[in-house]
Amino acid sequence: MRARLSLGLAVLGLAVATIAPAVAGGGGGTRADFYISRETDHTLPLLSVRFDRVIYMLSIAGGKYRVFPVQIENPAGGRHLVLSREQDSFTVVADGHQVRGILDLAAADPAMWDGLDTNLRQALLYPASIEANQALTIYVLAPAAEVPGLPTSFTYAIQSLGRPLELVRPPPMAE
Repeated sequence: MRARLSLGLAVLGLAVATIAPAVAGGGGGTRADFYISRETDHTLPLLSVRFDRVIYMLSIAGGKYRVFPVQIENPAGGRHLVLSREQDSFTVVADGHQVRGILDLAAADPAMWDGLDTNLRQALLYPASIEANQALTIYVLAPAAEVPGLPTSFTYAIQSLGRPLELVRPPPMAE
């Protein structure tokens, strides 16, 4: 029931996002993009988080969590990337503080996990690895009460890489 409610809010958010710029009289979009640049090491995965600001503010999964879709693109020249839901971490930086993201919802909130259908559970599973020349999306959840506004950045620490990767907003484009 809660998952259906959240889906309903997401659909409502999509409708609002579609009409909000026209209603507001503005020409700007509502998409928020974060990315990591891999200029110095082209073998590192390229990470991005993209979401619509309006949908983000209206949608809270299960009444508890903000959801961050993280696109991971492992380049053709990259190595097999081993992931670990126990050792990897994803941090959301918002409102001046850091909030640890949830990579394993089954362990963090078994009651919510049990209420999800099989397809949604499959989509939320944290993968064990990513091959070179493969792209996939993981979904990171964070307690909505701890992330009331839009995030300012993210940190994704993949144990097998040996260092964290920072996702920041791109600089504004010159007109």
